[in-house]
Amino acid sequence: MHGVPQREATKFLKTGRAGEIKKKFSVGVRTKNLFAILLILGSDLIILYLSLILAYFTRLYVLPQVHLAFQSTITPESLLNIWWFPLLCVIVLAREGLYHGRKPFWQEIQAIIRGITWAIFFTIFVIFINKSANVNSRPLILMTYVYLVIIFPIIRMFFKKLLVKIGLWKKPIIILGTRKAAHLISSALSRESNMGFYPMGLLEYNNQKEKGTSDSNHDIPVLGKFADATEVLKRTNVKDVIIVAPDMDDLELVDLTNKLQKCANVMLIPSLVGLPLTSIKIGYFFNEKTLILSINNNLASVSNRIFKRIFDLSVSLLLLPIILPILGVIALAIRVDSKGPVIFAQKRVGHGGKTFNCFKFRTMIMDAQKVLENILDSDPQTRKEWEADFKLKNDPRITRVGKFLRRTSLDEFPQLLNVMLGQMSFVGPRPIIEDEIEKYGSYFQDFTMVLPGITGLWQVSGRNDVSYDERVQLDIWYVRNWSLWLDIEILLRTVSVVLNGKGAY
Repeated sequence: MHGVPQREATKFLKTGRAGEIKKKFSVGVRTKNLFAILLILGSDLIILYLSLILAYFTRLYVLPQVHLAFQSTITPESLLNIWWFPLLCVIVLAREGLYHGRKPFWQEIQAIIRGITWAIFFTIFVIFINKSANVNSRPLILMTYVYLVIIFPIIRMFFKKLLVKIGLWKKPIIILGTRKAAHLISSALSRESNMGFYPMGLLEYNNQKEKGTSDSNHDIPVLGKFADATEVLKRTNVKDVIIVAPDMDDLELVDLTNKLQKCANVMLIPSLVGLPLTSIKIGYFFNEKTLILSINNNLASVSNRIFKRIFDLSVSLLLLPIILPILGVIALAIRVDSKGPVIFAQKRVGHGGKTFNCFKFRTMIMDAQKVLENILDSDPQTRKEWEADFKLKNDPRITRVGKFLRRTSLDEFPQLLNVMLGQMSFVGPRPIIEDEIEKYGSYFQDFTMVLPGITGLWQVSGRNDVSYDERVQLDIWYVRNWSLWLDIEILLRTVSVVLNGKGAY
């Protein structure tokens, strides 16, 4: 467990050392967190000013001969005239909740990029209104934006992890729920370590021991029951709680939340598994005190589909000059390694249920289908494995070069042509063969709403280590929760997964 040993977290309830524990988990935590916020703010300002200076020298020495339609003279005065830009960024980032709030990693990255983008727009607007373009270099501002989008989130994340490691950004949280739920929340908080939360203890929803759980396999100390919540919070002065009790009566939940809000910040995980998350908008009926969740299907919007297509084409054009030499090297290696064509085309099911030729580098020997049939006829265990996932972990048909290409996902590169032809997207559900349609059941209509992708949630969630049922759920979750940021997040996570090579065969 992070931070507080179990014996120490539970001892205060029995010994009455309320004052000492309250001091330890209240004053110390508040002071450290305030200091951490000041350090993060100071670090952000340093990064912002350094990015501005780096952009200045890049424009001055690296791109001195570039002639642009919006080019203006670059001088030291250009740098001094926007000295206020980093301060504006900090104000916008504060408005995004990036100093007092704690967000999961990818949500924080999104908020950072959104904040910096708004600050850049406002800066350009001020320059335009003041008619000072002749003394303010617009290429300098654009270069600053490029550096900030790349450098700022990375350094900020590493700095926060450092603060967590030395204990300045750590903050105790109490979980209200079942032991199984508490274990899941604890795992999530451990994975999202940049948030700095560590579970100090659990207040159990009921006395029933859950199936498959025991006191020994959960390292979160049990501080009492839901009825003890107010007293426990007063004694520890912990200011953050998270409620996860899907079986709790609605009126009980409302009453508990209202009581806890008097002394703590409450995070509630409702029992809405399966509903789209990124498209939910919250409203309410004031007089009836009723919450309204508006749920939109983002991909049902024609404008969103057009925007996704523009994004695919833009990324394709950027990547094409980079990967063309790589494609040539891979093609040569395949030719040398085994007989047969370099490119393999297979019929896959795509948007609207229509089939198309999905291109890949050939990774198998010739007559692979015939070899597969012979293997499945002679080995019942292998047939069972194939029918479960349409994959073989140790497939004897794969060539030496093919093993490398699959492990690194380089065999997918020819699908860039499918993207440019409008048959695939960079991010989307995994393209399937017709024999797999029955695996999707009633979800098949959701699957056909969007172009299949070169990468997707399946690829960044374990790839072939994920069961087929889980793969279907991941595909459908993507379709129902699509956003441009989700595509960007998956693309960035794909790079890490490919380098790791986990689940690839």
